[in-house]
Amino acid sequence: MIAIAINAAYWGAFSGSASTMNVCYKCIGDSYLREEIRTDGKRAKCAYCEKLRKSFTIDELSDRVRSVVEEHYRHHQDEYGADSGEPIKWLIADLLEADETIAEDVRGRISEDTAYEAYDSGDSDPFGWEACYLEKSPDTFDYQETWSLFRREIRTRSRFFSEYARTALADIFGGLLDMKTWEGESVIATITPTSEHRFVYRARIALAEDEITKILTEPVPELGPPPSRFARPGRMNASGISVFYGAFEEDTCIAELRAPVGSHVVLGRFEVVRELRLLDLNKLTTVYTRVSMFDPAFSSMSGRAAFLEQLVEEISRPILPRDEEAEYLVTQAVSEYLASNVEPRIDGILYNSAQTAKKGRNIVLFHHSSVVEPYVLPPGTKVEVNLGWASRDDYDDQIFVWEETPMPPAPVPPRSPPLAPPKPANAPSFPLFPLVTEDSRAEWISDHPALRLLVSEIAVFRIKGVNYDRQPRFAMRHRTTESDGGALFMGPKVRYFAYGSNMYPPRLRFRVPGCQVLGTATLVGHQLRFHKKSRDDSTKCDAYYTGVPTDTVVGVVYEIPKSQKAALDKAEGVGHGYDEVTVALVRSDGTTVEATTYIAAEAAIDPDCKPYTWYRDFVRLGAEEHEFPDAYIKDFILGVDAVADPDEKREEARRAEVKVDRFPF
Repeated sequence: MIAIAINAAYWGAFSGSASTMNVCYKCIGDSYLREEIRTDGKRAKCAYCEKLRKSFTIDELSDRVRSVVEEHYRHHQDEYGADSGEPIKWLIADLLEADETIAEDVRGRISEDTAYEAYDSGDSDPFGWEACYLEKSPDTFDYQETWSLFRREIRTRSRFFSEYARTALADIFGGLLDMKTWEGESVIATITPTSEHRFVYRARIALAEDEITKILTEPVPELGPPPSRFARPGRMNASGISVFYGAFEEDTCIAELRAPVGSHVVLGRFEVVRELRLLDLNKLTTVYTRVSMFDPAFSSMSGRAAFLEQLVEEISRPILPRDEEAEYLVTQAVSEYLASNVEPRIDGILYNSAQTAKKGRNIVLFHHSSVVEPYVLPPGTKVEVNLGWASRDDYDDQIFVWEETPMPPAPVPPRSPPLAPPKPANAPSFPLFPLVTEDSRAEWISDHPALRLLVSEIAVFRIKGVNYDRQPRFAMRHRTTESDGGALFMGPKVRYFAYGSNMYPPRLRFRVPGCQVLGTATLVGHQLRFHKKSRDDSTKCDAYYTGVPTDTVVGVVYEIPKSQKAALDKAEGVGHGYDEVTVALVRSDGTTVEATTYIAAEAAIDPDCKPYTWYRDFVRLGAEEHEFPDAYIKDFILGVDAVADPDEKREEARRAEVKVDRFPF
């Protein structure tokens, strides 16, 4: 506290000169702020280069710096209260792209105000010379809300003529062609007839030999995209809209088919014959906001860049066959929007294969770019196929396709063309065929082939087995004996302190059937925060250490069988975001008790992410069931912003685990 007071007094004495000092635009490297000073600044002598130029005072510069730091960074201290992160002086120098002398003067001017504010509240000065900062995660709430409402609109309200859906996608994908990655690459990839990656694969399942024969006899119609009347709905196309689905690797192509064991797969290799412009979803996950933090547009643009990464994950995730019809509606709408609303036009999308755990790459070419160059045979050509499988004894890996063309007709001597009758004097002058207009040219371009099937490289594979990339989860079975006191679990017990969703007994009982409530208790020097980042892109509770005696976390003490402790550790993610600790708790009668609990690891904290509504509901239910103080529930639980889970099935599953319906709040 003494240091804070001295620091404030020092800057108070210094402020008389520092606040009136001027900084010219030439001494600031940030392009947006530099231009603002040159446009709106007043001509004055710069205190740093001593040149007479357009300038801002330190006061004006400090106001802009403080607002940027407070909006996009957070003052960071470790669990012991020591500052850690990027020192504030260096941070300001980086933001301004200016000399550290200027940065220090700006920091000092801001500290004149914040030191007194911190002193009054008993905190350390957020702009003191020791202060350190970490960058906040961009706020994606607006875009998440837009996407969530778009999904609901498409799935339950208006599927075909929704102005809201079109506007939502325009907000999300606007300026797509101008987006760049960290490496400065466009999110639009170009494949040309000379590109290294100009070959793609597409395949068909054959359940019988006659189906193999038909595919080999008519390779382009059978291996190319289907006619519209046969086009079934897929991830990126609605029923009746024919597109080209392919993959860049043979194994990926076969995996995407999900062919049954015992069937055959006929695989075709296609070559790109004209330039294709494709949206690369991988690059969309690394979009970089090349805008100054001083630009008012930065927050929105950085939020969208962060949201796009989440969006790509969602539209690329695997879909169970039973859910395809409903889940594909959203990706189909996105695909159709991109196919028809981006100028200049793009031809398709590149995305990771869900069937190969994102190791392979898929391609979809929109309808206007899905035409395959025809494989032309002379009229009357006979095609015969020998699969070489007449018997086991003469089994041959080779498949032979013979094309027998008819004899060419005898040459006919040329005859002189008949003379054309004279044209009447008043006959109109127009060509027999209509002129090529822009509309007709566009139609021709849409039918212009984009791919060529390499018919000499068609391969047939017999599916002999399937390998699965799997993640094990073990079911831990326990047997209980019913008694008057409920379920008794024999063996040693451990005490567990729950302060989040596990306070609600049905929630914990779903994970640990043998749990028993011992009572409520308080953890002193900690504060309840919803900032532990989870794998589902939301946050969960954390008993965050503050060291302030008036900060408390109220929770429920359970007794659980030691044999079920491993199941609780796994459910809570020990070592993957949560650390297990032993804490001393204060009971309502003033006595103390020790218990195990889970505290968020520093790397897992994201104060800008929000919890899902269903999770906050569980926390509230637990607090109400154990009659927590109303003020605690209001301030630390209901006072926390929550968002709707974009995965409605996940929310339904979580609520079903504890038999809790949706809440109207």
